[in-house]
Amino acid sequence: QEPKFIVSVMADVNRASDMILDHVDKQRLALNEQPYLAKNDPLTPLDPSEEVPFRNAAIVKTRGGDYAIRASYDGVELGLKKVSKGTAKTYFQLTDYKDKAAFLNMTARKTFGPEIAMMG
Repeated sequence: QEPKFIVSVMADVNRASDMILDHVDKQRLALNEQPYLAKNDPLTPLDPSEEVPFRNAAIVKTRGGDYAIRASYDGVELGLKKVSKGTAKTYFQLTDYKDKAAFLNMTARKTFGPEIAMMG
């Protein structure tokens, strides 16, 4: 039960920090300064249909030569989980930024499914 409590507290902390940064960004925009969050930057085009539940997602090569994915979901760091060499190879061969982001999101959803299910 303790890990679930920590997960729920971390999610609340993340939401609170987002609210604070939103408020700070409103003030920064009023002063004609660059906002901290990209979502608050009027010069950054955002696709409203694009859902980005995973943050800081990346596929990395471990010291042992294997490949792993890391990501955070709703403010909670999910750690490293092994992915196949084929998955990593496919990811690194993609050249289009949007394709890479979509592939990474799909891989994270598939890899971290059990952890996400425990959060909800």
